[in-house]
Amino acid sequence: MPTISMNPVISANFAEQISTESYARGPATPLLELTIGDLLERTADRFPDRLAVASRHQEKRLTWAELSAAADRVARGLWALGIRRGDRVGLWSTNCIEWVMMHMGCARAGAALVNVNPAYRSHELQFTLTRSRMKALFLWHKDRHARSSSTRRSGLHCWTRMDGCRNTWPSTMWPTSSTQAAPPAGPKA
Repeated sequence: MPTISMNPVISANFAEQISTESYARGPATPLLELTIGDLLERTADRFPDRLAVASRHQEKRLTWAELSAAADRVARGLWALGIRRGDRVGLWSTNCIEWVMMHMGCARAGAALVNVNPAYRSHELQFTLTRSRMKALFLWHKDRHARSSSTRRSGLHCWTRMDGCRNTWPSTMWPTSSTQAAPPAGPKA
Protein backbone atom coordinates (compact mmCIF):
# COMPACT_ATOMS: atom_id res chain seq x y z
CA MET A 1 0.00 0.00 0.00
CA PRO A 2 1.55 3.34 -1.01
CA THR A 3 2.15 5.95 1.66
CA ILE A 4 1.77 9.67 1.16
CA SER A 5 4.19 11.99 2.86
CA MET A 6 3.60 15.71 3.17
CA ASN A 7 5.99 18.54 3.63
CA PRO A 8 5.87 19.40 7.40
CA VAL A 9 5.61 23.14 6.71
CA ILE A 10 2.73 22.67 4.30
CA SER A 11 0.94 20.25 6.60
CA ALA A 12 1.27 22.64 9.58
CA ASN A 13 -0.13 25.54 7.55
CA PHE A 14 -2.86 23.29 6.22
CA ALA A 15 -3.81 22.19 9.77
CA GLU A 16 -3.92 25.83 10.93
CA GLN A 17 -6.06 26.81 7.94
CA ILE A 18 -8.49 23.94 8.58
CA SER A 19 -8.82 24.74 12.28
CA THR A 20 -9.65 28.39 11.60
CA GLU A 21 -12.01 27.66 8.71
CA SER A 22 -13.94 24.97 10.54
CA TYR A 23 -15.11 27.51 13.09
CA ALA A 24 -18.33 29.13 11.92
CA ARG A 25 -19.93 32.15 13.49
CA GLY A 26 -23.00 34.10 12.57
CA PRO A 27 -23.34 37.86 12.43
CA ALA A 28 -22.17 39.85 15.40
CA THR A 29 -25.64 40.77 16.65
CA PRO A 30 -26.60 40.37 20.30
CA LEU A 31 -28.81 37.46 21.33
CA LEU A 32 -32.38 38.19 22.35
CA GLU A 33 -32.97 37.66 26.05
CA LEU A 34 -36.38 36.07 25.45
CA THR A 35 -37.88 32.68 26.16
CA ILE A 36 -39.82 30.86 23.43
CA GLY A 37 -43.01 31.71 25.31
CA ASP A 38 -42.08 35.40 25.44
CA LEU A 39 -41.23 35.41 21.74
CA LEU A 40 -44.56 33.76 20.92
CA GLU A 41 -46.40 36.41 22.91
CA ARG A 42 -44.44 39.21 21.26
CA THR A 43 -45.14 37.81 17.79
CA ALA A 44 -48.85 37.32 18.59
CA ASP A 45 -49.07 40.94 19.74
CA ARG A 46 -47.33 42.17 16.60
CA PHE A 47 -49.06 39.95 14.00
CA PRO A 48 -52.24 38.59 15.63
CA ASP A 49 -54.12 37.83 12.42
CA ARG A 50 -51.26 36.40 10.36
CA LEU A 51 -50.97 32.69 9.75
CA ALA A 52 -48.68 31.00 12.27
CA VAL A 53 -49.12 27.31 11.44
CA ALA A 54 -51.08 25.24 8.95
CA SER A 55 -51.57 21.49 8.98
CA ARG A 56 -52.65 20.52 5.52
CA HIS A 57 -53.43 16.88 6.31
CA GLN A 58 -55.61 17.93 9.27
CA GLU A 59 -57.09 20.91 7.42
CA LYS A 60 -56.37 23.15 10.42
CA ARG A 61 -54.83 26.62 10.53
CA LEU A 62 -53.93 28.88 13.44
CA THR A 63 -53.07 32.56 13.50
CA TRP A 64 -50.43 33.85 15.90
CA ALA A 65 -53.14 35.02 18.31
CA GLU A 66 -54.85 31.60 18.20
CA LEU A 67 -51.53 29.78 18.69
CA SER A 68 -50.69 31.99 21.66
CA ALA A 69 -54.10 31.34 23.22
CA ALA A 70 -53.71 27.60 22.58
CA ALA A 71 -50.27 27.67 24.21
CA ASP A 72 -51.79 29.29 27.30
CA ARG A 73 -54.51 26.61 27.45
CA VAL A 74 -51.95 23.83 27.14
CA ALA A 75 -49.76 25.43 29.82
CA ARG A 76 -52.72 25.66 32.21
CA GLY A 77 -53.67 22.07 31.40
CA LEU A 78 -50.13 20.90 32.15
CA TRP A 79 -50.24 22.80 35.42
CA ALA A 80 -53.56 21.09 36.28
CA LEU A 81 -51.88 17.72 35.65
CA GLY A 82 -49.14 18.59 38.15
CA ILE A 83 -46.45 19.53 35.65
CA ARG A 84 -44.21 22.27 37.04
CA ARG A 85 -41.31 24.39 35.77
CA GLY A 86 -38.37 22.15 34.88
CA ASP A 87 -40.43 18.95 34.59
CA ARG A 88 -40.09 16.88 31.44
CA VAL A 89 -43.10 16.23 29.22
CA GLY A 90 -42.96 13.60 26.50
CA LEU A 91 -44.71 13.88 23.17
CA TRP A 92 -45.00 10.72 21.09
CA SER A 93 -46.46 11.99 17.86
CA THR A 94 -45.96 12.56 14.18
CA ASN A 95 -46.25 16.06 12.75
CA CYS A 96 -49.57 17.67 13.59
CA ILE A 97 -50.93 20.98 14.79
CA GLU A 98 -51.21 19.64 18.35
CA TRP A 99 -47.44 19.02 18.33
CA VAL A 100 -46.86 22.75 17.82
CA MET A 101 -49.46 23.61 20.47
CA MET A 102 -47.76 21.24 22.95
CA HIS A 103 -44.33 22.64 22.16
CA MET A 104 -45.48 26.21 22.77
CA GLY A 105 -47.51 25.19 25.84
CA CYS A 106 -44.49 23.50 27.40
CA ALA A 107 -42.45 26.63 26.72
CA ARG A 108 -45.08 28.77 28.43
CA ALA A 109 -45.26 26.40 31.41
CA GLY A 110 -41.48 26.20 31.72
CA ALA A 111 -41.49 22.44 31.10
CA ALA A 112 -38.97 20.69 28.88
CA LEU A 113 -40.51 18.93 25.89
CA VAL A 114 -39.09 15.46 25.19
CA ASN A 115 -39.82 14.46 21.62
CA VAL A 116 -40.29 10.71 21.38
CA ASN A 117 -39.73 9.18 17.96
CA PRO A 118 -43.07 7.77 16.79
CA ALA A 119 -41.21 4.94 15.03
CA TYR A 120 -39.72 3.60 18.27
CA ARG A 121 -40.20 -0.05 19.07
CA SER A 122 -41.22 -1.03 22.58
CA HIS A 123 -37.66 -1.58 23.89
CA GLU A 124 -36.55 1.82 22.51
CA LEU A 125 -39.57 3.50 24.06
CA GLN A 126 -38.89 1.82 27.41
CA PHE A 127 -35.29 3.10 27.34
CA THR A 128 -36.44 6.65 26.53
CA LEU A 129 -39.15 6.66 29.18
CA THR A 130 -36.72 5.42 31.81
CA ARG A 131 -33.80 7.68 30.95
CA SER A 132 -35.63 10.92 30.24
CA ARG A 133 -37.37 11.12 33.64
CA MET A 134 -40.49 12.57 31.99
CA LYS A 135 -43.50 13.06 34.21
CA ALA A 136 -46.11 12.79 31.47
CA LEU A 137 -46.38 11.34 28.00
CA PHE A 138 -48.87 12.58 25.42
CA LEU A 139 -49.81 10.42 22.45
CA TRP A 140 -52.60 9.81 19.99
CA HIS A 141 -55.42 7.51 21.04
CA LYS A 142 -55.40 5.74 17.69
CA ASP A 143 -51.64 5.09 17.79
CA ARG A 144 -50.91 1.39 17.43
CA HIS A 145 -48.36 1.64 20.26
CA ALA A 146 -50.76 3.40 22.66
CA ARG A 147 -51.36 0.29 24.72
CA SER A 148 -47.70 -0.69 24.82
CA SER A 149 -46.53 -2.33 27.99
CA SER A 150 -43.62 0.14 27.96
CA THR A 151 -45.99 3.00 28.74
CA ARG A 152 -47.65 1.04 31.55
CA ARG A 153 -44.35 0.02 33.20
CA SER A 154 -42.56 3.32 32.84
CA GLY A 155 -43.43 4.88 36.21
CA LEU A 156 -44.86 7.96 34.51
CA HIS A 157 -46.69 10.47 36.67
CA CYS A 158 -49.41 10.35 34.01
CA TRP A 159 -49.87 9.55 30.39
CA THR A 160 -52.73 10.73 28.33
CA ARG A 161 -54.00 10.77 24.80
CA MET A 162 -54.52 13.81 22.61
CA ASP A 163 -57.74 12.64 20.96
CA GLY A 164 -60.68 10.37 21.50
CA CYS A 165 -60.42 10.37 25.29
CA ARG A 166 -61.01 14.03 26.08
CA ASN A 167 -62.09 13.16 29.61
CA THR A 168 -58.47 12.34 30.45
CA TRP A 169 -57.43 15.93 29.74
CA PRO A 170 -58.18 18.93 31.89
CA SER A 171 -60.98 20.86 30.21
CA THR A 172 -58.69 23.86 29.83
CA MET A 173 -56.26 21.96 27.59
CA TRP A 174 -57.95 21.73 24.19
CA PRO A 175 -60.78 23.93 22.94
CA THR A 176 -63.97 22.19 21.84
CA SER A 177 -64.85 25.08 19.56
CA SER A 178 -63.48 28.42 18.51
CA THR A 179 -66.08 30.18 20.66
CA GLN A 180 -65.09 28.45 23.90
CA ALA A 181 -64.70 30.83 26.81
CA ALA A 182 -61.18 31.49 27.98
CA PRO A 183 -60.08 29.33 30.91
CA PRO A 184 -59.14 30.89 34.23
CA ALA A 185 -55.71 32.46 34.46
CA GLY A 186 -52.91 30.04 35.24
CA PRO A 187 -49.13 29.95 35.28
CA LYS A 188 -47.25 31.89 32.67
CA ALA A 189 -43.57 31.37 32.05
